[in-house]
Amino acid sequence: MLLKHVLVLGNGFLGGHITNELEKRNISFSVTNFNKQDTEHFIDIKDISSIEKIVSDISPDLIINCVAIGKIDYLESHPEIAFSLNSEGAKNIATVAKKFQIKLIHISTDSIFDGKQGNYLESDVPNPLNVYAQSKVKAEEFVRNITDNHIIIRTNFYGYDSRGNWFFNWVYGQFTHKQKIFGFDDVRFNPLEVSNLSKIILDIALTDFTGTINLGSTETISKYQFIVKVAEVFGFDPNMIIEGTYDKYANAIAQRPLNTSLDISKSIKLFNPKIMSYEKSLQKIKEEKND
Repeated sequence: MLLKHVLVLGNGFLGGHITNELEKRNISFSVTNFNKQDTEHFIDIKDISSIEKIVSDISPDLIINCVAIGKIDYLESHPEIAFSLNSEGAKNIATVAKKFQIKLIHISTDSIFDGKQGNYLESDVPNPLNVYAQSKVKAEEFVRNITDNHIIIRTNFYGYDSRGNWFFNWVYGQFTHKQKIFGFDDVRFNPLEVSNLSKIILDIALTDFTGTINLGSTETISKYQFIVKVAEVFGFDPNMIIEGTYDKYANAIAQRPLNTSLDISKSIKLFNPKIMSYEKSLQKIKEEKND
């Protein structure tokens, strides 16, 4: 698929890295944000006319939907926000993509599973444990039922966010402030570094593939093991890490799945993506932070 102009919905952590990658590849793009002051293209995905206007004005040949609210504990007590933005928003985007005959890449999550099994295939049936995951399952259903010309990407990602959000920033902040870190040895996942993920997403976008695909690292690790790797690469004191179980140390409102690892054999067979190891990815983050 030849990409002339890409519309990226959401200028957040992942969306920002995708636009960086588009820029590196000299692919024309537009990016939106919910904050009018942050970007030239403001849209409210809860308002379908807002989406229609920008798509009509820009005429992209690909839409990448990175818009979501992922504050899991907050959403547990505010389900109307979760379903309005994550689910109905995706429905509106898919409807507009269908109307204008534009391919849609929708970013989903590994959190849609109950975590009892792990190593989930694309064909496995989701069983969401919390409101956030329920809203993301509903989003997938809308996209799948509304437009055939779609790619749903299930994934988990990490990296340094300049705005101070996300898991890696929390870990890094705990270390730098010499705070103890509780590492769950029973919570397992296989995330990708965000810029690595962005490159793979665009590589897939250039193909004719449609459907659902898992993207993740080749190695499944626990949150505890991930934190240990961060300590090793950045030279932090590993004695600050307290190993334990989720039930013992977590202080969360919403229930979380314990093992959301994704089977990526399909993506390897179809695309042979260049997946960086955790060590190389963390070293890359360290080098970029020191620049």
